[in-house]
Amino acid sequence: MRVLRAFAGGLMLCISQVTALWFAQTATAPKDAKEKEATCRVSGMVVRLADGIPLKGATVRLENGEDHEHTIASKTSGDGRFELRNVPAGRYKLVVSRSGYVETEYGQKKPSDPGAAFTLSPGQTKTDLIFKLIPAAVIAGRVFNEDGEPVPNASVIASREAYQEGRKTMTPVTQGNYR
Repeated sequence: MRVLRAFAGGLMLCISQVTALWFAQTATAPKDAKEKEATCRVSGMVVRLADGIPLKGATVRLENGEDHEHTIASKTSGDGRFELRNVPAGRYKLVVSRSGYVETEYGQKKPSDPGAAFTLSPGQTKTDLIFKLIPAAVIAGRVFNEDGEPVPNASVIASREAYQEGRKTMTPVTQGNYR
């Protein structure tokens, strides 16, 4: 009789554990499905500004201002298209870069402007974004002295106009020593 009670008690414990495990699994299944539905999607196209030709191999990055360690990124396909899937809801900056072109951010009106952050709500889809990249420029030339002779190791600074505290100034963009 003792053996039978011990067996029945063990069987009840086993059934309880299996039932609890089953409920735990079925409780998390809808949660995972809901989390997948709650993720967002961002898609669009990257083209060259001058002629609208699609740019293959551009990097499209979603940067979360609160989580700098996790960036969601993708490369554009041969037709210049990109798609970022399973993006958690949140506030992001969208940055597009490609070798030989000026890096561009979502919301920029011109290259010197800051980009705009945007918020993705759970399940939101942001599509048909178009980024028009500007080819990067090259400055080339020679530095001569007043006698027309080349100046060795000349220091050259490329600057652009910018406003600081409401006043127009020249801001260095890059500099280097050239032989």
